[in-house]
Amino acid sequence: ADIPDQKMRSMAALAILLATCMAALAARAPLPARSPPATASPFASKQPQSCIAMLLAGQTFAGQCADAWGALKHYVKPTQPQVGYAWVQYKVEKDFKSPSDAQGTVDDDISPAVIGPGRLLYIVDDHHTLCALDYTQFDDVIVTMNVICDLSPYTPLNFWPLLTARNLAYLHASPAGKPDAFPVPISPNDLPANFTCAAGKTDFTDSPWRALVGFSRQVEQAPSPAPDCSGDYKYCERCMIRGCDGGWSDSGPSVPFFEFRWAYYFVDATYYNATWWPSSDAYKAFQSAYEALGSHPLGQATTSAWIDTAALTVPLCRASSTGLYSLPSFFTGNGTLPGYVGGYVKLDKDPACDSPSCT
Repeated sequence: ADIPDQKMRSMAALAILLATCMAALAARAPLPARSPPATASPFASKQPQSCIAMLLAGQTFAGQCADAWGALKHYVKPTQPQVGYAWVQYKVEKDFKSPSDAQGTVDDDISPAVIGPGRLLYIVDDHHTLCALDYTQFDDVIVTMNVICDLSPYTPLNFWPLLTARNLAYLHASPAGKPDAFPVPISPNDLPANFTCAAGKTDFTDSPWRALVGFSRQVEQAPSPAPDCSGDYKYCERCMIRGCDGGWSDSGPSVPFFEFRWAYYFVDATYYNATWWPSSDAYKAFQSAYEALGSHPLGQATTSAWIDTAALTVPLCRASSTGLYSLPSFFTGNGTLPGYVGGYVKLDKDPACDSPSCT
């Protein structure tokens, strides 16, 4: 009766010995390579988390997040009251012709934002890019935000003075019905309530001078005696260089609301003190072309006319006197025009700057 038991015990011992040997061999031999599942992305771990989920979770956050624009825009607030309608239209025509074009554009231009009261995203740059995207109604485009700081614990009473002091909000606008006047201070309550840029319906008012500065950075041929850009960067004779960290560096944070500084100067030189222009002929040629542009609703500008008019600003931008101009104190910094370059020096491409800093 003991023989079957002995046989079973022997077989069990042999199985244990065999398993031990197999484990030892496996420890010495490398495991075979395993391919990831066909549905897994090799970049899956690098994809930003959902902005909306992060905001609703109430977590303190800094870094990148992303969502489809159609859902995300309800959580996005502007930090400036105006955009240049003609410049928005130019971006639509140039960079947002299709959903794939739009996706490539916003992927190359990640928008900096601050988490503020109500756990909403207050963007501190790229208003025109996101306005152009909203105009197209390509709501499935994924927009990535770079949250530079979380100020959600602050009340609106404390939030806006802090944002303004750090040059992350532009609380000025041209007076109603007076687009060619100097900008005046506004209340945060006067900012657009929603980020809407649909044709015939937008809470942003128009700043033609902000649009004009945008076009002045795309000049391909400035008036004589500017040299031709053939063989060089095609915008080599544009108005200024949009550099980093004050306006001239090749690296560092971007200059917030860069174009509004130059827009202020354009208004001053055109309607308040024409002596900033290098000649009366240059001044008269520009003023005539500018006034011929007229006003228009969002989406109804003739952008080619704006490009031609912007080329006439180059003599002013490059004038030696422009380097002496002092901006009003509500523009933080050293008071000079950022990116000013005197004379007809050929300019290379603008550098890629970091997001503005919260400190």
